[in-house]
Amino acid sequence: MERAGLLEEVAAAYRSALRVRTEADHPVDLDTTQKNMALAAQEATANPCPHLEAALGHVAAALRVFDPEHTAFEHGQCTTLRERIATQLAARIG
Repeated sequence: MERAGLLEEVAAAYRSALRVRTEADHPVDLDTTQKNMALAAQEATANPCPHLEAALGHVAAALRVFDPEHTAFEHGQCTTLRERIATQLAARIG
């Protein structure tokens, strides 16, 4: 299977996980899944802008739970990821 097909399978698996990993029941698992969705979205090949924009949304959602006081490591990862995605998107948009 080509890369784009594999990435779509990954995205579908993460979307399925979000049905179980809810903010009310599993906030940390939810945010881990959203962070991973953002990482996968960066790998989109054809037109990455919509995927990068979605990735920013996933990271923003993850940062609602990952705070610097209680989950410093994850917060740092997400903050760095948000900056990297924003830079990639800005470079593509111009």
